[in-house]
Amino acid sequence: MIKIECISKQKLIFYKVIHKLFYILIQLYHKSRAYIISSQFKTIGNETRLDENIWINKGENISIGSHTFIGRNVYLNAFDTIEIGDYCAIAADVKFMTANHGYSDNDKPIKLQSYTYSSIKIHNNVWIGYNCIILPGVTIEEGCVIAAGSVVTKSFEKNSIIAGVPARLIKKR
Repeated sequence: MIKIECISKQKLIFYKVIHKLFYILIQLYHKSRAYIISSQFKTIGNETRLDENIWINKGENISIGSHTFIGRNVYLNAFDTIEIGDYCAIAADVKFMTANHGYSDNDKPIKLQSYTYSSIKIHNNVWIGYNCIILPGVTIEEGCVIAAGSVVTKSFEKNSIIAGVPARLIKKR
């Protein structure tokens, strides 16, 4: 036989209060997390969503537009500026690199040579697939799609679908 335990009215009220407090604490956590992360950027637009574990280097050089999504484990290395437009979708594990080692002086170890810096610009309505790498000096025009795993070493025109290592034009949208 199944025994059914009755919960008193006082216990029921207590459980509802605890549930409500827990809900409020979760909401506060998400708002504070969003504020802390977004305060690290130069600018960030409305309705932009940032997933967990985003790595930011020199956030004061990063501008993100409105209605953009940035997936988990994205790395934004902004020794020069990174600009990301509106309505962009950036999948997990994407890396933006604005710095590169110099290597032209054969008499000096590469580690001791100076860095070169160049900005990255991602225009509106761009989709960057999982685990892509965007290298210094790249501009991705509006409406482009970058396939997962691509290494983008040069700029691409509007509505390009690109893929590969190094990334190349596959077709136009």
